[in-house]
Amino acid sequence: MASHFKRLVFVSTVLGIGLFLFVTLYRPMKPNVFIKQDITVHMSSGEITCNTEDYEDTDVIRSWKKKDEILIPNSERLETLFREELAYLYHRYIENVQYRCKRKIRLGSIEDGGWDICDEEKLRPQRNKSTSSCLVYSFGINNDFSFDEAIRDYYGCDVHCFDPSMNQDDFDRGKIHFHNLGISSRDEVTRDGWKLLRYNSIRSQLGHTKDIISILKIDVEMYEWSVLPDILDTADLRGTNNIALEFHLELSSPEQNRERYLSALKLLRKLYEAGYRIFWTHQNKWCKFLSKCKKELRTNCHEVNFVKSE
Repeated sequence: MASHFKRLVFVSTVLGIGLFLFVTLYRPMKPNVFIKQDITVHMSSGEITCNTEDYEDTDVIRSWKKKDEILIPNSERLETLFREELAYLYHRYIENVQYRCKRKIRLGSIEDGGWDICDEEKLRPQRNKSTSSCLVYSFGINNDFSFDEAIRDYYGCDVHCFDPSMNQDDFDRGKIHFHNLGISSRDEVTRDGWKLLRYNSIRSQLGHTKDIISILKIDVEMYEWSVLPDILDTADLRGTNNIALEFHLELSSPEQNRERYLSALKLLRKLYEAGYRIFWTHQNKWCKFLSKCKKELRTNCHEVNFVKSE
């Protein structure tokens, strides 16, 4: 009886080990891409090579570390910087406050979905003559209307919400207006059948070309890098005093190459030149990574809130 029991234990153990090895060695691997809003983002930006100057602070990084605030230099100067210098500048710039908002409020969910707005009197939403109401544009909803509803309840604004990924028909619920379309740097229809329009095209379609968009929220999973230059170059941002943005160097956690940091810094400088200052910033932990050269914990994603200071 004891011998029979031992044989059963032995067979069960062997089968268990065999099953474990099979699942471990032969399970299908996940694809190495992440597809979102018709953008294919590779999970690896290539091998990051650490040069001698990347392991220790260069003179320019040491000089930045002594300053309370650093500004992004012009394009010519940026082009001369090493990758690690650009990386340091990007994370230092985007993670620090430039404007002291005396009255900050959280609107919407405390967790993901809510956003911070600077509620100083001079920055509050303005009523438009044509609509007798203030207007807010909110791009990227992901089925969470907590921010949009909080804006409606707090300011009494008409909030226009945009997100083609929800497969939701257009609707109006009081002052909440949902549109089954998204924003891009060109008017197009994606492979998924999503309708995307430029910012000016959307304002024209909705009859808002002469109206003030008081608050602009953009959380569009990397489309911000093409959308923002188009808005800054062509749109009327008069009265748009609050801009809430999520920046994604990547939708995941690989370290970025020099060109990625370079283009991101040029856009942030463009926002600064347009008069926008960071008053609140938050690191998104889901995109965190340990930098290869400096061994610093960083993130590719930041929620950043700007005010028009000029």
